[in-house]
Formats: sequence, structure tokens, C-alpha cells
Amino acid sequence: MKRTILAAAAGAAMMILCAPASFAQVHADVGITGLQVDQQGSDATLAGITGRLGYEINPFIGVEGELTFGIKDDKILGNKVKLNDQVGAFVRGHVPIGPLGSIYARAGYADTDIDSDFVAVGDGAGFAYGGGIELDVLGPARLRLDYTHYRDKVGSLGLAAELKF
Repeated sequence: MKRTILAAAAGAAMMILCAPASFAQVHADVGITGLQVDQQGSDATLAGITGRLGYEINPFIGVEGELTFGIKDDKILGNKVKLNDQVGAFVRGHVPIGPLGSIYARAGYADTDIDSDFVAVGDGAGFAYGGGIELDVLGPARLRLDYTHYRDKVGSLGLAAELKF
């Protein structure tokens, strides 16, 4: 896993170095993320605080990393389910929608650490994908709403405040 993260970081660094300086933008956001975990026909709803840091290479392509820490646990069939953390790296394709903001799709790699009293529930690393919308609020401030599907039966819905630099 360390090699994968290092390779992703090296790739992101190369894209940053090759990006046109006239457009390059950094964005950072923090928000709340709700994760839905489906196991054995029962659902658990977990919550976490998510932080992201991203770089828009041009008006249509960017990269971002995210980190989520769990803040709300739940139970499945009477057994505790807890989100410890989730870390991911994504490539984003986005389309500006005039003065409103942009819509985007993203795909990448995420490692989710979920503990349970009885079985591994959506725990592990792998391909993740999703999409969302960013709405311009005022100047560099944006409101972000997104959905991401992680491993097996884990999905998330997030709401965040974002700043562009």
C-alpha cells in the first residue's frame, strides 16, 4: 500500500509540475460525511469529519486527496460498527456550469478502516468512484455536495465548505 500511495503522490507531483501556471488552482474543504454500510441485509449509518486538499490542473481535470475520521458509530444486528478512518486519492474530471460552479466525477483509490464486533464490514482498500456538484457561494468560497462508492457495500454522502486559492 505504501508503494501505491508513493506512486500516486509522484504522479500528482508530475501533473502539478506540468500544469499551466495561468490556471492552476488549489482547493481545500472540510465537511461532514455520512457513510452507509450494508452487511447481512442490515444497514449501519456512520458519520465522519472529512478534509480534502486538491489541485485543479486545468478547467476540466484535477487531483485530490481526502481523509475522514469517524465521529458517529452505529449497530448492525446488535453489534457495534465504527468508522476509524478513511483515506483516498482521486482524479477528478469536472465541467464548469457557468457562474453556478461545476459538476464533477471522480475515481481513485481509498482505504477504509471500519471496525465491527462480529465481522469485517466494508473494511479494506480498493477502487472508489463518485461525483458531485460544487456551487459558488461568494468569491473563493464554494459549497460541495458529493457521493462516493467505496468497497463492496459502502457508500458515502458528503457536504463540505470549500475554499479555492
